[in-house]
Amino acid sequence: MDNVTFLCRILASTTHEMQNILAIIKESGALAGDVLNLNGPPRMKHGDKLFSALGTVEAQVERGRALMTAINTCAHAAAAEYEELELPVFCDRAAVLSERMVRLKECSLKVVKGLDKARLRADGFDFLQTVCRAVELALAGCQAGDELTLVLQTAEKGQALVRVASDTARSVPQSDAEFDAMTARIGAQLRLEAGGLSLILPLTPGE
Repeated sequence: MDNVTFLCRILASTTHEMQNILAIIKESGALAGDVLNLNGPPRMKHGDKLFSALGTVEAQVERGRALMTAINTCAHAAAAEYEELELPVFCDRAAVLSERMVRLKECSLKVVKGLDKARLRADGFDFLQTVCRAVELALAGCQAGDELTLVLQTAEKGQALVRVASDTARSVPQSDAEFDAMTARIGAQLRLEAGGLSLILPLTPGE
């Protein structure tokens, strides 16, 4: 077993276990909330703060579950376990994996999906890496407070468009040989434009 295969297996196994851990935390938090509800915040000292804390725990659990799901997909993709990609799902995963670098620049990222079903025949790891890099390139022209949008929609017949851009960032991202190679590996046409970039992708025949 080579190093990459081993790492993929460990990541996939670990993220499954983390999902179980987070599910237990969520269930325990819900149980604690039910017990607190027996008395109710009005009759309990600091009850409002306790319920607020439980709400924070639940929100962070959901955030953790989304991240573990994205990393799990990444691990399986790196092991070449996907013959075809569900574009809406993989765009979601790429957005989750990109959230930290967006947040560190004090920006936000919104996913807008105009396609419920669309399949792409490409390497899943290459796709995730390409979209994350696209977010990074578009983010370079943003300032604190800007919002990036990752849009998945129909392009020409048999094609889908993945666009990463900000309406308030007017600079044109700069590509490089490495990113050009990434887009080529997933069969995408790259368009650089003011505020962001677009990837034109050939869908699986019949989509």
